[in-house]
Amino acid sequence: MDAGLIYQLLQEKRHRRLSNSQNTTHRSTLPAIMKGYTITIITINLNNQSGLKTTLESVVDQSDTDFELIVIDGASRDGSKALLDQYSTIITHSVSEPDTGIYHAMNKGIKRASGEYLLFLNSGDYLYDSSTVHKLRSALLQHEDVDILSGELELMSKDSEKETWIPPNQLSFDLFFHNTLPHPSTLIRSALFNEVGNYNESHKIASDYEWFLKAYLSDKYRFRKMDFVVSCHALSGLSSDDTLKDVIKKERYLSQRSLLRDDIWVSYQKLVDLEREHALLLSSRFVKLARRLSKLKRLLFG
Repeated sequence: MDAGLIYQLLQEKRHRRLSNSQNTTHRSTLPAIMKGYTITIITINLNNQSGLKTTLESVVDQSDTDFELIVIDGASRDGSKALLDQYSTIITHSVSEPDTGIYHAMNKGIKRASGEYLLFLNSGDYLYDSSTVHKLRSALLQHEDVDILSGELELMSKDSEKETWIPPNQLSFDLFFHNTLPHPSTLIRSALFNEVGNYNESHKIASDYEWFLKAYLSDKYRFRKMDFVVSCHALSGLSSDDTLKDVIKKERYLSQRSLLRDDIWVSYQKLVDLEREHALLLSSRFVKLARRLSKLKRLLFG
């Protein structure tokens, strides 16, 4: 399968998904599993007392209390466990015990959750403002048949510079070849974990990427963009560590190869390479143009 054909197939799939999203008669095949809460917020933590406090404070501040909060602590030794007692009035379930990693802890939270939708807000991440849960519930009421809803995520660098990640209008294969959906600002219908499966605990840092890619490739679930900031994420966590970029790249590669047919992966990689070459060519042309303009300026104005 050559690059042109795979591009045509991807475009056809894109138009098919767009048509489905505009069909108001389509309903999700997943049953509602209302067990008492609309939203479950799952927070995992390991020796990050200050980050955990920031997260819990943002939850305490919510004007809408129709949610449950589950905190999974990995037997921290920095005083985090004391915070679980301090905030016990807002924590529905908590546990402090050893785990094997991020996704083992997140899967523990999934197992305990009773909400129809899950939001993973790990220690250090925090809800944008006091109306966030209210806005999330309003979005769910407007789009009851949607399975994954992703909102904006405010990113803060170590130098306190802010940048806002804005979700796409619709999911695409291109998104998952270059990026993913951020879990701190994405609601996932909890029933999807029964169908797609839980997070792959063999991965250290990119299992959420694998999960979203797997859900997307199934072509079964409806997605909706939310046009407001859901949460904030400081670029100092594990997934933001520069030393782990190679790990992230490797785990994403392994996920792609395990979920995609060889011919599709190879053909799409060719498109990625062509895209990269095109970008480099444009960059080279702009550099040459800038040099010519600079030379012309010197000739005209000295």
